[in-house]
Amino acid sequence: MHLKYIFFDVNETLTDFSQLSKAMGELGLSNSDMQLWFSRVLRDGFAITLTNQPVNFAQTAEVALANLLQERNLSVTPDQITRTIKQIAQLPAQKGVAEAFAQLKDLNLTLSTLTNGSTAAAEFIFNQLEINHLVSNILSVQDNAKWKPHLEAYQFALSKTGASAKESALVAVHPWDIHGANQAGLSTVWINRKQLTYPSYFSPPTASITEFSDLAKALSEIKPN
Repeated sequence: MHLKYIFFDVNETLTDFSQLSKAMGELGLSNSDMQLWFSRVLRDGFAITLTNQPVNFAQTAEVALANLLQERNLSVTPDQITRTIKQIAQLPAQKGVAEAFAQLKDLNLTLSTLTNGSTAAAEFIFNQLEINHLVSNILSVQDNAKWKPHLEAYQFALSKTGASAKESALVAVHPWDIHGANQAGLSTVWINRKQLTYPSYFSPPTASITEFSDLAKALSEIKPN
């Protein structure tokens, strides 16, 4: 295998948002509302990044949630909104994460995360799964002020780890993240759990899988760029 460094997106890629959906349900929102909320968080984060200003994930998430609740005529306190958003840092891991990380470490790969949010969500699941020893770097672009899929976000990760793009791959569930990593020269693996159609206007992933159990095989079959 020519790859040496594997970077993982965190939100929805490693973490299971179903628990967050339940928390938002307690505020009166539906699962589709949660998806709308997350889309707005990403939209606003991307917009701020395009104006070369730093993005605070938690602040953006809270404002988006407050506005959505107002649109739905749901009355909750600011403290309830803050508590709900804080649950992002305590979400369970997706199925198969621990096993996949162990397999990849056995292949002598350096494993790191790269998130637009805080590092707390990744730290939480690694503690819960007791796999901290398998992870070399827990990175957040909060330290870099450029959200993925901006080119600088991936360059930031490469710089922090001493990796080159040619020997690195990003694993993510979001096509926009796959596209960004492709543009930065990394190989990519798209986790397509819902078996959706990949957007043709994004550069395609190097490999596509539906679950973490297939990740090691997919990475081992990626050819050098």
